[in-house]
Amino acid sequence: MFFLITIFLTALVSALFGLLPGKLQRRSVIKQDIVWAVGLWLATWLFAGFAYHRPGLTVGFNAFRLVAVTALSGWTGFVTAGLRSFGRKGLKAVVPLLLVTALGLEVFVGNVAYFNTHSYEPFQLVDYLDENINVGRGLGTISLDEGRTYLRFLDIDHPIYNLRFDGLVSDDTDPLHADSAVTFTIEGTDAANTELTRFGSWQIGLQAPRTHTISLDLTGNVGIMTLTAAGYNSTYAQFPVALTFSGITANAPRALDFSVLRFIAVFLALLTLYGLRPASGLWHRRWLAGNVCDRAAAAVLGLVLAAFVVVVPFWEPSNTGLATKDYNTAFWDGKSTVSFVYQQYGALAHSLLNAMVSATRPLPEGGNDLNTGVRKVSIMAAVAVFEMNIEKMPVMSMKPSSTFSERLPNGAIRAFAIITSSPLLVAAMASTKPPRKRMMVGSAKHAITP
Repeated sequence: MFFLITIFLTALVSALFGLLPGKLQRRSVIKQDIVWAVGLWLATWLFAGFAYHRPGLTVGFNAFRLVAVTALSGWTGFVTAGLRSFGRKGLKAVVPLLLVTALGLEVFVGNVAYFNTHSYEPFQLVDYLDENINVGRGLGTISLDEGRTYLRFLDIDHPIYNLRFDGLVSDDTDPLHADSAVTFTIEGTDAANTELTRFGSWQIGLQAPRTHTISLDLTGNVGIMTLTAAGYNSTYAQFPVALTFSGITANAPRALDFSVLRFIAVFLALLTLYGLRPASGLWHRRWLAGNVCDRAAAAVLGLVLAAFVVVVPFWEPSNTGLATKDYNTAFWDGKSTVSFVYQQYGALAHSLLNAMVSATRPLPEGGNDLNTGVRKVSIMAAVAVFEMNIEKMPVMSMKPSSTFSERLPNGAIRAFAIITSSPLLVAAMASTKPPRKRMMVGSAKHAITP
């Protein structure tokens, strides 16, 4: 019943906002208005179908879902009708609409998991834990360590859409492992797999609550499920298995998580797109030569772009190449003020920085081999890049535009001609299509400093 009522309400709301621009502009209804109304209604239900795919759009369709889908339809209709009616009225009319757009994106898109899981019926997976499994059992708690890493749950007979660890804490007393990580391998049986099948891995940061929940893609009811823990292990960091938890909730509803930072970032992105659209006045005015208001607007736009330059590299901390006691803690060495992350761009930045530091130090004493070693190490990276982006056309000649002939010794007349001439150098030319497959093979001897 709620499903049919929602279909009717969303159709009514879509028709209202689809035809509203015609009324505001005092014109009759045209074909474009009808297309907008139908498009809004279809877009609303297409998004709802993706958002409620587990367990299904019509499964458990209650009053809350009715309100949510209708509100989604109202938000999309309001934003599109406003942009169609006032999109050409200038920045004062568009900014409020962009705020509403960013707000709706944060609520409906950024928190789609909240709406999807609202109707879930949670249960405790620990109630199905095999009693023969060797784990640390406390008063309402279960502990895992390096010798006990296996969990097995029998006769579940329930669909499982997600899992969430409750009361998860670390038992590792090493202060450098405060922000440790553990990876669980998930295996189980469901309606489509009668034998134990691997369904993926679950990496958990013990101090990162957002990683304590994982969504699963299983078919029908689950019979058996196993979780096998393994400590995080890489070349530069090793964390053992040492944790305690109070329970594992299956089908846990997600909480509404409104992120102010994400809302502001989306709003700035929308504002930037609007300001840089082809019809924008930014492309037709001399901002730096204008009045105070023009310069202020240019400064604001520059700050918006600069904010993206600052925020984007730190969106995925493990790729930035930096770690401190407060940032990217899992990769911090526990001693240095700033540690370098040895992966991807971080490793490259660290290597180049070491080369530049070496080049600025005084050359050590100890012979020609040691003196040239530091120079070779310092310039190899620059030479490799240079080799890949230019053609091999060295400076071959110097052609003076004028010369002065006198009866002077050969050396003196040559020097005088160079000084009084305008040299024309034949230098290496940049290639528009530099060769991609080129290898430079060489060796360098490292300087030994006392």
